Amino acid sequence: MGRDDWYRRESWNAEDEEAFRARNRRSRGDDSKAQYLQIQAATLYATQKSDLLEPALRLAEECLREYPNANISRAMALDLAGCCCQRLGRLED
Repeated sequence: MGRDDWYRRESWNAEDEEAFRARNRRSRGDDSKAQYLQIQAATLYATQKSDLLEPALRLAEECLREYPNANISRAMALDLAGCCCQRLGRLED
């Protein structure tokens, strides 16, 4: 993974999360932080690994909760959260 791919991790463990969050805290502005959360969530979802669906959902929900005014990221995060819930069989969510 290159230096510019820090928000496109295809694994998610405690070390991955810690490194992602440390880097995201240094991002400029709420729009950037929201975008990186959404991209990381989408990357985890795209791996098609069932054990990464919950982390992807949590990141999408965090984007929605913490950055409600980031319009583009919000729309994508809403779609992603719905896709995660569908694959998890949690249609009521």
